[in-house]
Amino acid sequence: MKKISILSSVALSVLLAACGGSDGARGATGPEGPAGDDGKTGPAGSSALVALSDEAAGDNCEWGGQRIDYGADSDGSGALDEDEIEGTKYVCNGKAGADGADGADGADGADGADGADGADGADGPQGPAGVDGATGATGPTGATGAAGPTGATGATGPTGATGATGPTGATGATGPTGATGPTGASGGAGPTGPTGASGGAGPTGPAGVTGATGASGFNSLIKVSTEAGGNNCAAGGSKIEVGLDDGTPTGTAKNGTLEAGEVDQTSYICQPDSRPNVYLCGSSSYNVAPFIPAGYTLTTGNCTPNSTVKAMLITRNGAGSFVPATVKAYVEAGGRVLTEFGNSDDVFNAVFGTAVIEGTDNGDCTDMMPLTVQFTPADPFWVANTYVADPGPTGCGFEVTAYPGITPLAGWAVGQVAIAYRNAGLGRVWLTDYDWQDGAAKNAQTVALMKYMIGH
Repeated sequence: MKKISILSSVALSVLLAACGGSDGARGATGPEGPAGDDGKTGPAGSSALVALSDEAAGDNCEWGGQRIDYGADSDGSGALDEDEIEGTKYVCNGKAGADGADGADGADGADGADGADGADGADGPQGPAGVDGATGATGPTGATGAAGPTGATGATGPTGATGATGPTGATGATGPTGATGPTGASGGAGPTGPTGASGGAGPTGPAGVTGATGASGFNSLIKVSTEAGGNNCAAGGSKIEVGLDDGTPTGTAKNGTLEAGEVDQTSYICQPDSRPNVYLCGSSSYNVAPFIPAGYTLTTGNCTPNSTVKAMLITRNGAGSFVPATVKAYVEAGGRVLTEFGNSDDVFNAVFGTAVIEGTDNGDCTDMMPLTVQFTPADPFWVANTYVADPGPTGCGFEVTAYPGITPLAGWAVGQVAIAYRNAGLGRVWLTDYDWQDGAAKNAQTVALMKYMIGH
């Protein structure tokens, strides 16, 4: 078979040589190509980024602080790389102040429940053995015992030998396979006509005019300003804004000032609060974590606030778990308390020494803050928070309209106040008489307003 293959290849090459025509004449030189298109305008600079990191006490910040690096995101990675840093600023901590005087002792808490009974004491040592008693009289003769068991059965005799197996018969021979018929011959292929040689390529046309130089990149700018206490920083801090001086989407390009329309990224460095804790007094079917501002630690099941507690939320079933005098002293010393469905009268009376009674019940029990009507729109609360009317259905609760000295903020209708506040000493009682502890997910406005109240 190998010989046949070689012979076939030789025969084919002879056939092609015999049938192929000679190369055609070289074609004429092509015309000069047209000038290339102008290059595209280079892209404008990318967005600016900021990176915050802790700065240890040293030359830059005597008592430590935050380092702020900023620059353009040249590679578009979304992260500020070391070789992209164009400038650095520092926001430094102030020197720690002297410890303040100890506050007055709070009122004694209620007696705790009795402890569980102690474990039983160990058994005492065993006493000495007593004196043997006198021998008793001989008892009557016992009954005759039962008959003994039957003896064991004898062993089985051996099995006889198995007889021999007879021989297997021989297998018959397989018949022969029939012969395969011959394959018919294939017809031959007709010859292919010759292809003429291609003409030579014309010379390359001249390079096109160089495109316009891309626009120069824009400088990164940074702006550090004071951030008042609020949702971004409960105790205040610094607001860090960065962007390119490019005038987009609004502003004036390359004027050296970072304008509001040029800001690409905003970050905050918040001051630590001397009251970093939030207590939840009473159980809640809703996980109140979304209400808690950043930087605060939530503790559940605690109804005895102290000077480290920023705010205490009291649910309907926590109303009987706090000591009125303790809560009154806590609020007057700067604490905040938020009420819930049906307990505003208990908390209000404990702090202000009043005798208000529960108002009329209203609402649809959807667990959302009742914001159908806004009251006192010029109050700092509404200056700091945008009011969006919510026609309902709303959360349900008991109106606090008749409570003395309050500042009403929102409710179900004119004359039906659900949300209000009243200050006491350095602190505040937020009257939030609606069913926020129930399990439904809260809308964005409810969460934002509750979060603000905890921090203010």
